[in-house]
Amino acid sequence: MSKSDAVKKKLMALAEEFRKSGAARLPAERVLAGRLGCSRSTVVKVLNDLESEGFIERKVGSGTYLKSPDERSRQICIAVVMRNIFYRSDEHFRKLLDEISRLARERGIAIRIFDNVRETFPRDPAGNPLVSAIGKHEIHGVLIISRLPLSITSALCALSPTVAVNNIFGDGSEVPCVSCDYFRTGFLAGKYLIDRGHRKVAYVTDDLTHQESSVEFSGFQAVLETAGVSLSERDILETRQNSEIMKERIITFFKNSGYTACFMRNAARVANMMLALKSGGIRCPEDLEIVVSGNYGNYARHRWSLAVIDTRLDDMCRIGLERLSSLIAGRPVHGRNLTLLTPHFVEE
Repeated sequence: MSKSDAVKKKLMALAEEFRKSGAARLPAERVLAGRLGCSRSTVVKVLNDLESEGFIERKVGSGTYLKSPDERSRQICIAVVMRNIFYRSDEHFRKLLDEISRLARERGIAIRIFDNVRETFPRDPAGNPLVSAIGKHEIHGVLIISRLPLSITSALCALSPTVAVNNIFGDGSEVPCVSCDYFRTGFLAGKYLIDRGHRKVAYVTDDLTHQESSVEFSGFQAVLETAGVSLSERDILETRQNSEIMKERIITFFKNSGYTACFMRNAARVANMMLALKSGGIRCPEDLEIVVSGNYGNYARHRWSLAVIDTRLDDMCRIGLERLSSLIAGRPVHGRNLTLLTPHFVEE
């Protein structure tokens, strides 16, 4: 049993004591940490878990309150599903989870995170924790936030109302999907660089085989070709390969290369990129102008000279949660199953 699991067990027992005594409000995080013999950060993590599972409610400026069994039974609870282990995921997925948590809290919806589904589901399709929770009616709907094999997606859709965000499964899928138009994202990036006079450009991604990355690259390549600028495999840098030597690979790729600009997918990785370029003596934007895509524009733009294309993760989460709520309530989602949101440049 992990440390946080042990603290969670103790806190649940303590909460039961409070409930029996008629108290609904839990002590402050600092006090709980002292009583449970752990750090405050561990208490915060456990409270986050209990909030997502619908056991407690946090009221800003008031405190943390226990929910009664009746309150929990009446509350809608959705599963937020990820293919990988949560704590190993990058800033992109943390952004999605933070936004979904905020929106769900505003709507009085509880959430439970089910991660590593790509591994756990195939091992036990009928008895894994997610399917078990759906079968017990603990979960009323499923919100998928990362790509899963269609076999898993279809199985979940057959068991529960299901919506996917930040996924492009293609029109005709039985699962409603909400995503950014990544082809247009690439197109906007290419047009921006061409309009600024660049003719020697590169594309930087964590993994070109990623579905959204390949679509984005197609849009980027298409607009460059219309301007007579060629873009081949040698102009692509995949940063996830050999991550231990990523800094050296970035420097080697851009040093004395002749590139005057690049388009970088996933602005969450901008920091590593910029630090590597700086250590290699490559100045931005004097030597290399960069345009990035993602929802981290404000931070990235203020720290470095970057053009940012907003891929509208916040709107994806909002629309996805609204559609899932409609399905749970028995209201069908009309129109096309695949909804593509139009990206746009972050205004200065």
